[in-house]
Amino acid sequence: MDKNIKREALYLYVIQISNFIIPLIAFPYLTRVLGVEGFGKLGFAQTMYFLFVFIIDFGFNLTGAKSISLYKDKRNNLNALYTNIQSVKFFLFLILSLLVIPIVFMMGYKNIDSIIIGIALLASFSSFLIPNYIFNGLGINSVLAFTTVLIKSLFLIPVFFVVTTPEDILLAVVLQIMSGLVVGLTIQYIIHRKKIVKFNSMLIKRKLYIIETKKSFDNFIASFFTLGFTYLTPILIKVMLGDAALGLYAVVDRLIAAFRQLYAPITQAFFSKICIAYETKSKEYILMLKKISIIFLALGTLAFLGNLFLGNILLPIIFGKGYDVYYYLLIAIVIQVVVSFASILVNFVIIPSDNTFILKKIYFSAAIIYFPLCWFLLDIYKLNGVFFSMLFVELYVLTFLTVYLNKKMIVLRKI
Repeated sequence: MDKNIKREALYLYVIQISNFIIPLIAFPYLTRVLGVEGFGKLGFAQTMYFLFVFIIDFGFNLTGAKSISLYKDKRNNLNALYTNIQSVKFFLFLILSLLVIPIVFMMGYKNIDSIIIGIALLASFSSFLIPNYIFNGLGINSVLAFTTVLIKSLFLIPVFFVVTTPEDILLAVVLQIMSGLVVGLTIQYIIHRKKIVKFNSMLIKRKLYIIETKKSFDNFIASFFTLGFTYLTPILIKVMLGDAALGLYAVVDRLIAAFRQLYAPITQAFFSKICIAYETKSKEYILMLKKISIIFLALGTLAFLGNLFLGNILLPIIFGKGYDVYYYLLIAIVIQVVVSFASILVNFVIIPSDNTFILKKIYFSAAIIYFPLCWFLLDIYKLNGVFFSMLFVELYVLTFLTVYLNKKMIVLRKI
């Protein structure tokens, strides 16, 4: 990797560490203090938060970054892109609030789940405040990295002092997901002070925000159909098996989420250069794809072998009794390896070649398969059924993508 990619990957790792690894410092403590059911409720809060953030992001983190990367040296274009994308994201937050707030009131203010949903909605405004696509597209992730680490760390410290019993679940929720708002406000101040980009309502153009929204729509819809594997699955587990089962799933999900973040900086660091290499028909395109594939395979292999030989020993020590997740984690790691290779095809082949329309078909068919399969296997095999369903569907997605690209081969023949 060249020096710029290495530097940006490093900064992106810093951001991912602050978002996932730093909270993992309190992870074993919270599993013990809150208990399996309490940790299940914390997992429910994080699920709702990430679901709301996903809706507000609307796929702009990738497509927006691509647009920004193509206009790095054109200030007016950058301001116009930023203004229109941010306008769409704010509108999405308002729509989401209008849908969610009545549900919260209907559930009642004494219902702890309704309070958790309300906190998650408020925290999700951080998606608007932190325009990741700007920093990724401009290749200046260092601006975001250290601010995020500092603030996330400050929110971590109180966890060990104020969350001491299962009854402190709401405090745990606030400290785990509300730090993003403070990060967002700080980032907005930095954007304004350093004049990185400027919001100008006069630049809101119907044609531009429609174009950018359409670009992101295919990516958003494709990702939407994967919600069963990420955001909707915990809700299904909560309804069918209860908070205790969700607590076990949440432990595995948090570990896999932390592991998944090892892939994200590589994806983000290469993304801009991959797009440019594809557009310019550079031979570096194929070389970068090979490098990414090797890195992803190495990460997955190390994680699987680590859990295979050490998981049975370390997991009970770290999380305490009641969290028997060794076998769940083995399957989950295999699933993530499959997902990582599918993500290479999506992020570095499908998106740069503007073939995102196929993702809707692939993930829609995957969702149709997943939901009834998961419901059926969950009823028979309980929590194991969820992981079996995920593995089957992710293999289906990877196979579909591979077959489609082998048939077309338009992208690789152009290079």
